[in-house]
Amino acid sequence: PEGDFINSYEMNLTYINLGIVIIVLTLWIFLSKYIKYFKNISLLLIVFGLFVLQYYFKIGPVLVVYTVDLYLGSIINATFFVVRIIALLFISSLLTLTTTPTEINNGLESLFKPLKKTGIKVSSFNMIIAITLRFIPNLILEAQRVLKAQSSRGADFEEGNLFERALQVVSLIIPMFVIAYKKSVDLGNAMDARGYIPEAERSSIYLLEYKKIDYFSYVILSLTLIAMIILRIIV
Repeated sequence: PEGDFINSYEMNLTYINLGIVIIVLTLWIFLSKYIKYFKNISLLLIVFGLFVLQYYFKIGPVLVVYTVDLYLGSIINATFFVVRIIALLFISSLLTLTTTPTEINNGLESLFKPLKKTGIKVSSFNMIIAITLRFIPNLILEAQRVLKAQSSRGADFEEGNLFERALQVVSLIIPMFVIAYKKSVDLGNAMDARGYIPEAERSSIYLLEYKKIDYFSYVILSLTLIAMIILRIIV
């Protein structure tokens, strides 16, 4: 956008700089298995250092010259994007750590109950959510078991080049796909054997009642959503 331009940086990618970039990234790929902590941060520092190398040092004949324009709006948008991802991870973790899958399912069923009048299959949607929340921990445990089994057979997921690591990951993905498929088939057969009908009317031992805090939360969330929409339109 106009008016928020900060500075323009001229980068000089020479043949020697290109060789240094290739050597440094290759060393990082082969030595990354020894870096147990701060692996991603070290990669960001390396990339930043390579940009600094191209900006301050003009070693050898120039291969290509390009400019990097820095805008205030780009920095703000990138910051908002990172904050959104962090907030999403924090809120989802907070929800799953403080609320059981049964409570989430009952809350969704009560919240989406008015949608039944429009023909939407709310019960099927709630069942999908409940099954997903129920089987995620089981699949994580199964993945750990498969990983230990593959390691006991000589598979090492931290050694080798990128292509070899991808092939080793396939040996983990295929068993997990088979396990998930078998579990889904067994669950479907068990539900059919018990006469489960998704849209059948059923009672529940968990009776949810709205309280003042619930209505207050609805008001706060609605006002927050309206404020975000207005700010998005204005800004």
